[in-house]
Amino acid sequence: MASRSRSRTSPPYRLYLRKKDQPSESARTLFVFCRARNDAKAAVQKWIYGGLTYADWQDACDNPLLNDPVDMVDTGFYGYVDAAQVETPNSALHKIIALSTSDLDKFTAAWNDWFDARVKETLRKGKGREGEMCKEDVEKDIREKEGRQWEASYFKTLASNKIDELYADFLLKC
Repeated sequence: MASRSRSRTSPPYRLYLRKKDQPSESARTLFVFCRARNDAKAAVQKWIYGGLTYADWQDACDNPLLNDPVDMVDTGFYGYVDAAQVETPNSALHKIIALSTSDLDKFTAAWNDWFDARVKETLRKGKGREGEMCKEDVEKDIREKEGRQWEASYFKTLASNKIDELYADFLLKC
C-alpha cells in the first residue's frame, strides 16, 4: 500500500489591533497575531510614535491582549491570517504592516504640512490682539497640545488603510 504524505497546515493566526497612548510614553499601535486571544505568547508588529517614529516586529513576546479588560475581548479582532504569512519574515503580510521608508516619508510630509498650516492659522488669528504672539511659543504650544492627538489620528488612519490592504490582497480573511 502506498503511503500518502499529508500536508500539515498550521492553524491560522487571529489579528487584533490595539492602540496604546499613555501621556508619559510614546504612543503605540500594535498588530497582535495569536491563535487564541488568551495565548501566553503572540507575534506583534509595533508602531511606536510620539517623538522618534519606528516599527518593531517580535515573534514570541508576551501577549498584550492578556492585559485587556474582559469587556474588550472581542474588540479589535479583524480576522484570520495564514500561519505562513505570520511566520515568514519577508512575507507580503510583513511588508504591508511594516512602517516602510515611504510610510515614514509620507508621515513627515503630512506632519509638516499640518503643523505649518496650524502655526500660520494661529498667528493669523492672533494678529491685532494685545501682546504680540511669538512664533516659537505658538509652535511649542501646538506641538504640546495638539501634536500627539494629530499623530494618533494619523497612525489610526494608516493602520486602517493597512488592514484594508490586507483584506484587498486576501491575506486577511473574516
